[in-house]
Amino acid sequence: FDGQRWTQKNPLQSPTPRTQASAVYDMARHQMVLFGGTAFGGAGMNDTWIWDGITWTQQQPAHSPSLRYAAAMAYDPVTQRVVLFGGTVVTGGQAATPLGDTWTWDGSDWQLQTPSASPPERSGAAMAYDQAHGKVLLFGGYDSQVTATDETWAWDGITWAQLSPATVPPRRTAAGMTYDLQLQSVLLFGGATEIVGTQKNDTWLWDGNDWRQLISSVGPSPRFGAAFACHETQKATVLFGGNGNNFLGDTWALAAPVPLLSAVSRKTHGSAGEFDIDLPLTGAPGIECRSGGPNGDYTIVFNFANPLSSVGGASVTQGSSTVSSGTIDSTDAHNYIVNLTGVTNAQVLKVSLTNVSDSAGDFSSAVSAQMGVLIGDVNASGVVTSGDTNLCKAQALQPVTSSNFRCDANASGSITTGDVNIIKQNALSHLPASP
Repeated sequence: FDGQRWTQKNPLQSPTPRTQASAVYDMARHQMVLFGGTAFGGAGMNDTWIWDGITWTQQQPAHSPSLRYAAAMAYDPVTQRVVLFGGTVVTGGQAATPLGDTWTWDGSDWQLQTPSASPPERSGAAMAYDQAHGKVLLFGGYDSQVTATDETWAWDGITWAQLSPATVPPRRTAAGMTYDLQLQSVLLFGGATEIVGTQKNDTWLWDGNDWRQLISSVGPSPRFGAAFACHETQKATVLFGGNGNNFLGDTWALAAPVPLLSAVSRKTHGSAGEFDIDLPLTGAPGIECRSGGPNGDYTIVFNFANPLSSVGGASVTQGSSTVSSGTIDSTDAHNYIVNLTGVTNAQVLKVSLTNVSDSAGDFSSAVSAQMGVLIGDVNASGVVTSGDTNLCKAQALQPVTSSNFRCDANASGSITTGDVNIIKQNALSHLPASP
């Protein structure tokens, strides 16, 4: 799949037909690694194959995991090893037995690992490398009681550790998991619980500490066992097929991030009108120097390239403040307006929007902007000094315009001694140092 179309390959040799094999790209050796699976109605396999872009070649390692299918597998770039965990073995017509061993592949041989802690036996778990946090993440799978689980585990190259996020996706097996290069987060999609008819089509994002569900009005139908990977060149997560009470052959790509053009802090200065302070999307935060009044009220306006179709909500994710309201601008759907209250002085606020969708079909799980709040910092130096006072005095009794509105510290629409006094009251206040 080149990002636009599928091309069937015709290699000189191939693995025998199978289902529920495990496969992952080995970045160190620039080849796909495939392990195990099961023939139709048969026992598990334990052969290892590599794909070099042209053909498949069976490997002959000195050591190998036992027969199995539905094992979890991911590539760990820190150790430059493929990591395999668990799976299911069926032998002699007996019931399926989940496994709980951990193996690594170094390009020529498999090594059995002996971690001090490990997930319990399971098959069908989802696994992917979390590039942002440097660990292999594992979620869910069937346990020894053939019950889907909702546990989250992380592999650091030496041992496993169970994580305890505040929010947990519903239990499942055979879900898709991959690292999304645009969102810079692990994504989890779909899967199923125990019986036919319980397929899922929810999407979850792992931020390193917690799971957060992504909501979109358009997406794949419920399914389990789908192929799910990020296309590295296009930085788009792609899903193919799976089972949703019947076999599926559709291809989906996660929408591109919603393009945010700008963010501003907006205030009305009496009869002089509205004036905006730019809040740069990168680098140092813009500094809001105007008073928020007795309640500390401010308004941030997010401006997007395309009209918005929906926004999950707004919250303050850094700093001291409360969102009093958040809404798509009724006169211009390119804008999302967030009203804040209880904003305290001398801080850097971060306001985030969740699950943002636009009319072009773009989607972002989170969009944010930062604002430095430093009342009286007319020249935006990061500290209130006599220089700010002098700038305000020089504009006294002048009409409020786009070039001097920062001197109107109380946003009254006039530059007076009242503004000078506000600046003097905040003398020597400053923004906190960057972490």
